[in-house]
Amino acid sequence: MRNVEESQRGVRSGPKPWPIPDGWVQPIEEWRVVLVATSRSEQTIKTRVLHIRSLARGMDVLPHLVSREMLTRWAGSKKWSTDTRNSHYASYRSFFRFVHADHPESDPTGLLAGAPRHPGLPRPAPDSVVINAVASASARDALLVRAMAETGARVGEVVRIHRDDISLTPWGYSLLIHGKGGRQRVVPLPDHKLAKDLLASCAEGDGWAFPSPKGGHITSSWAGKVVSRALGEGWSSHPLRHRYGTKANRASGDIRAVQELVGHARLTTTQVYTEVSSVS
Repeated sequence: MRNVEESQRGVRSGPKPWPIPDGWVQPIEEWRVVLVATSRSEQTIKTRVLHIRSLARGMDVLPHLVSREMLTRWAGSKKWSTDTRNSHYASYRSFFRFVHADHPESDPTGLLAGAPRHPGLPRPAPDSVVINAVASASARDALLVRAMAETGARVGEVVRIHRDDISLTPWGYSLLIHGKGGRQRVVPLPDHKLAKDLLASCAEGDGWAFPSPKGGHITSSWAGKVVSRALGEGWSSHPLRHRYGTKANRASGDIRAVQELVGHARLTTTQVYTEVSSVS
């Protein structure tokens, strides 16, 4: 339901994408409809389609004629991070599985195994960095930083905060977060001022806490730039999640509960967030 509502509200889609070869237009659109029909999230669909549109511009054959050699050569020419590579490969597998539904043996993605993940080091943003960012930023930018710091939400989740997602319970305010893959989770809003400021922003933004001048909400990429600028050189939005995870684990001592709060599919990912002994 929320995906339909966001579409009706005119979520900002950014600049018009570069054209792609004519022979790719219809297969991509038919595949996009399948993604919608199978309840993929709006952000997932947008990402998957962007990946395939980019691939289409690099191919000089129709989708069903792309070979393993062509696809492997294309992927091998890209200097992507592990996460980016895995994301692109997931898009390729989904698209070509659709294209070759009647002839799966022709699927060219067989050689594209996911790149191995190497756990990174936790790097929670210090309290001093967050406090300085909130104090020096504009009211809107400060609210964005506060929302990320106090909920542990991803930047793509924070921009989609809507007034319908904020509830007052007997135990205080809570926030319904619309996460990756259409998964949802509820996190507490321990700071009542944050909850009220988010609601006030929603009242002024047609229901969205972080509205776009073009309608709907601001984009994840724009919000990420805003947060990085507010936090200062060397910091970005992701360390705010490390900070939240570390603090939540220290307060509860329950790593599985923290996993639910930050919306991780794997416990090992959550453990990376909670290994630092100090975030002050």
